Amino acid sequence: MTTQTVQKNPSAKQLERDIRAFWFKHYPKRKSYSDAQRNLLAQDFVNEQLELWGVDLYMISDIKVYHPAYLKTTSFRKANVYDILADFMTAVNNATAEKEEAYPTYSEEQEYYRAQKRTQHELAIFEVEEDSDVQPAYTVSSEDMEKHRVVEIETMHVEREHIEDFIRKLKTKPTLYARRLQSEYGGTAREIARKIYKLDPKKIQKCKICNEWFYPKHAKTEVCDLSVMYKAMNMGNYVKYVATKQSTCWHVRNARKTRQAKGSCPI
Repeated sequence: MTTQTVQKNPSAKQLERDIRAFWFKHYPKRKSYSDAQRNLLAQDFVNEQLELWGVDLYMISDIKVYHPAYLKTTSFRKANVYDILADFMTAVNNATAEKEEAYPTYSEEQEYYRAQKRTQHELAIFEVEEDSDVQPAYTVSSEDMEKHRVVEIETMHVEREHIEDFIRKLKTKPTLYARRLQSEYGGTAREIARKIYKLDPKKIQKCKICNEWFYPKHAKTEVCDLSVMYKAMNMGNYVKYVATKQSTCWHVRNARKTRQAKGSCPI
C-alpha cells in the first residue's frame, strides 16, 4: 500500500487551509502552552509558509482569509494570517476565573489596553528640582495642581410632584402652551396639543442610572434624558466638546450592557 503526498501550491486557498488547520489544532490547547511555546508555534507556521512561498512570502500579509474563530458564528470576519497568529498568542483568558471575580472584570488584553490608555490621560505629581528645569512627560508639578482640579457641577434634582404639577399646568391651557412650545421646538400646534392631552402622571418613573424622576418618551424607556453627554473632539490646537444625540445616562447604561456582554466573542 502506497501513500500519496499532497503537493502544496502557494495560493490564498492553501494559506486559508493551513491557518485553519493550525488554529483548530493548537487553539483549544492554548492555555496549556507557555508564552514562549505559543510564540514558537506561530514562528513555525511562518517558517512553513516561507518554505512554500519562498521569496514571495511578503505577499501573504495582503491576503485576507476568514478568521477561524468566527467560522461557527454568524459574524464572518476576514484578516491576514499575522493578525490571526497574534490572536492565538494573546488569547489565553481564563473565562472561568473571570466569572468568579468581582464585577467588573477585565481580561488580560483589556487590562493591558486600559493601562496603555491611562498613561495618555493620567498625570503624575512631579516635584521640580531647583537646579533642573526638565519635567517628564505626563506629569504635573504640585504648584500646578490647582489648575487641574475638577469642579463638580451642581445638579438640579427633579421630584415626581414637580412633573405632576407641570403636567396639570399644561393641561389647563393646552392650546396656549402648544403654541409656545411650537415656537421653541417646531411642529404643529395641533399635534403638540394632542400630545399634551395624552400626558399621564402614572407614566412617570425613575431613571435606572441616576434615580431621578422623568417622563419617558416610550413605554420601554428605562433611562432619562435630563443631562446631555458631550464628546471631546481634538481640533488640533484646541479641544471642542460636541453634544451627542443620547444622554449621559444612556451612555452609562450602554457601557454596562457592553461589559455584561463580554465573553460572547468566540476569541
